[in-house]
Amino acid sequence: MHRLQFISHSEGSLAKLETQFRLSRSLGFMTDTRTTGAFSLMNELRQMLNALRRRLDSRHSSPVTRHKL
Repeated sequence: MHRLQFISHSEGSLAKLETQFRLSRSLGFMTDTRTTGAFSLMNELRQMLNALRRRLDSRHSSPVTRHKL
């Protein structure tokens, strides 16, 4: 359960970072070239977090047993 909380916090931090990059670009502090690479990495991280969440959810919902159902 703590791991899922960690993932939720990580997703929130990633969303905050994305907002900061969008604002920086809108205000002219960063170029489109720089933000494009950053957004690409953020999307990759989001996919990894989603995969980890699905993996942990499947482990949590499936009881461990040696017997076939």
